[in-house]
Amino acid sequence: MKRKFTLKGKILFQEVYNKGRRFSGTGVRIIVLKRGSLQLKNDLKTGTPPRNEPSDLKIGLAIGRKFGNAVKRNRAKRILRSICDLYLSEMKRGCYFIIQPNEDFKKLTYETVKGIMKELLEKAGIMQNGY
Repeated sequence: MKRKFTLKGKILFQEVYNKGRRFSGTGVRIIVLKRGSLQLKNDLKTGTPPRNEPSDLKIGLAIGRKFGNAVKRNRAKRILRSICDLYLSEMKRGCYFIIQPNEDFKKLTYETVKGIMKELLEKAGIMQNGY
């Protein structure tokens, strides 16, 4: 996943967590916030508004320490990033979303996770061919 598609910053993560809609599947949960409903504060250091375009797509990964040791967390992140790369061309722009794997994620195969993610993205309305 390219760097320009990464959701960064504590303020953005909090906005998505607080105002976003949640969609759950086996082993994975996503929290989605459409760009129009996001009201960002000015940058604290410079006082200027953030430079994100309205057509941006930002993807964040949130994996806590309870998930497992660093090796397990990094493996989960690699899998989720590669799946996001696959579907990136089919995703609508103007959304921020966070992906959270849970304990069931560890037991799933790559192909299963890929199917679950596609289903969740369609349910959330992020995929262009979704409803």
